[in-house]
Amino acid sequence: MASLMNPALVGWAIHQHDVKKFASVLRSDGVECMDPKPGSRARPDGTTLNWTSLTLKDDKDGVLPFFIEWGSNSLHPSVDAPTGCRLTDLWISAPNPADLQTLAAKLQLEVQIRQSDELRLAATIAGPKGSMSLLSR
Repeated sequence: MASLMNPALVGWAIHQHDVKKFASVLRSDGVECMDPKPGSRARPDGTTLNWTSLTLKDDKDGVLPFFIEWGSNSLHPSVDAPTGCRLTDLWISAPNPADLQTLAAKLQLEVQIRQSDELRLAATIAGPKGSMSLLSR
């Protein structure tokens, strides 16, 4: 695994209310995914976040998301995260956007898919000092 020398997108997540049910829907639609797995981590304040995540067997090196269902007793990390930055644009670029659009529909993704020479995830984040565009590696 190469080290990250510059800011880059390395993956992304989408909230799902029931990842087990969603996994079943994906499989019935021909999308291969791993079995949902539980996860947790302790926050600096000592509380524990719990979740269940669902990953695709082929996420195209992080260009496609993983899916997360937050535990019913877990405070979503965005609730008390520092403010000041916001996602203003998110898209996937691909040599063959039509194929990716078909898969994106099965994954229920609301993301732009644009034509380009290589498969990449891209985002623009706006903050107090301006905007920054990021690409996946």
